[in-house]
Amino acid sequence: MREAQLPSWLRGDRVWEGALAAAREAEPTEASFIHRDYHPGNSLWRHGALTGIVDWTQASMGPVEVDVGSMRWNLAADFGLPAADRFLEAYRASSHLELRDQPIWDLVTLMDLVLSMSDPCPEDAMRPLREHARACLGRMPG
Repeated sequence: MREAQLPSWLRGDRVWEGALAAAREAEPTEASFIHRDYHPGNSLWRHGALTGIVDWTQASMGPVEVDVGSMRWNLAADFGLPAADRFLEAYRASSHLELRDQPIWDLVTLMDLVLSMSDPCPEDAMRPLREHARACLGRMPG
């Protein structure tokens, strides 16, 4: 990601430029076994309780913040920033992890998605992702 460039259709947008610059600064953290494609569609629920996580084909070793970040941009895109924030609060409470640098990792996972887009995405589809990026930039540690 250190050498990555924004797609041409996003260049000049301060939020996306800031998101990429911040993502480039992510420092490695402790590696754990992670899902690597953690999103609501891979979660199984029964009677309001999480019962399982499916589709482990991309599992690998890496920072747990990657899984949290992946879930958060998916929630922000589909259900809005409040849902992504509630997930983070619940994850912190249940895991007892501080995840102090989570805004950076949120941007890392978001930029993984954005940098994979070769064609312009409709503005309506990009708006919640851009808002998530803007919110993450506002929460950067420092």
